[in-house]
Amino acid sequence: MTTDKNIKLLNLYTAFANMIFLLPVLLPMYRDRMGLGFGDFLIAESAFAATVVLLEVPSGWLSDIWHRRHTLMLGLALGALGFFALCFAYNLLTAIGCHIILGAGFSLLSGTQNAILYDTLLSAGREDEYTKYEGRRRAYAFGAVAASSLVAGFMFKIHILLPAIMTGIAHLFGIVALAFVDEPARHKAAPEKHPLADMRDTMRYALTHPEIGGMVIFAALLFTCTKIIMWSQQAYYMVLNIPEQAFGVLMAVGYGLASVATWSAHKVDKIMSPRGAVMTAWGIAVFVTIGAGGYIGLHGVILLMVGGSCIYGFASPHVETFVNKRTGSERRATVLSTISFATQLMYVPASIAIGHIDKWAGVHAVLLSLTALLVLAGGVFFLLRQRARQGTFR
Repeated sequence: MTTDKNIKLLNLYTAFANMIFLLPVLLPMYRDRMGLGFGDFLIAESAFAATVVLLEVPSGWLSDIWHRRHTLMLGLALGALGFFALCFAYNLLTAIGCHIILGAGFSLLSGTQNAILYDTLLSAGREDEYTKYEGRRRAYAFGAVAASSLVAGFMFKIHILLPAIMTGIAHLFGIVALAFVDEPARHKAAPEKHPLADMRDTMRYALTHPEIGGMVIFAALLFTCTKIIMWSQQAYYMVLNIPEQAFGVLMAVGYGLASVATWSAHKVDKIMSPRGAVMTAWGIAVFVTIGAGGYIGLHGVILLMVGGSCIYGFASPHVETFVNKRTGSERRATVLSTISFATQLMYVPASIAIGHIDKWAGVHAVLLSLTALLVLAGGVFFLLRQRARQGTFR
């Protein structure tokens, strides 16, 4: 296996997987195609999250016992199917069905793509470079989203379904890139337990570990908030009556900034720990939600560019580095999937509640509610860290 070749191919796969032309115009598509608003969209997103809750850890376990690249290829195939299916959705129920397919595909990608990169570096004795290369891989992801976002509004004007079709096609190209990836060696023992028992024990290990458990819970709350912040951008633009053609350009700028943040994420390793970097991201998120939600205006557009994708892209490699250094390769994908599992589990009730808040009071109330959730996350993290220091975390 050539380490550098794998890294380049994984970056290429990441670029194709994140050419999501539909992303910047998803809410306008829901509005014009299906007559749905932001609150309805969040309900469909909760179905996506619920699917991930059911499949995230089993898919991580599958990745640990099967070829990781095959798991990724299956995930992209389901993703392509979900985006093509959206072209035929006409109401909330059919949209929920499409989100379920997309959730199944996502569950196969998350955790696995991180684990295959770490195992690639580990095979070459370069695991200490993980934060650097994972940050760069995410930079390619955000760069691809930014590039596709630039043309999304124009595609939407040509035909309402064109962004969804092009996103599905990009996923198919990602499968081709993965076909040339070499499967990295792993220290993998034959399972001695029933698969469900093995997954249960790995999740228990992750959630009760004196250090990993607190980080998993905190990261899940933080990433739940950054995801809703990201989706709130389009609703924010609609309140300001910004034309749909500008959505892609504005979001492209945000994703471009996120690409820079993730590319350089490893540089903060010299001045702070992974835990410190994640807490810095949390502080910025609190500032963004207060600033954008306190008063609707153009300043909020700028803040939201940083508040969702940028913070997520900066924090994720540090969360994963924190976990990777405390986890063996035989259970790495399952533990990483536990983070995504916990995030989606929290996202289901959060998105439903936030959807009702949006219908009741608007997007500014959504953002201020996220401030409260972030403050709660900070309190939970502080409490769990104190218990871990005292040796009472269970």
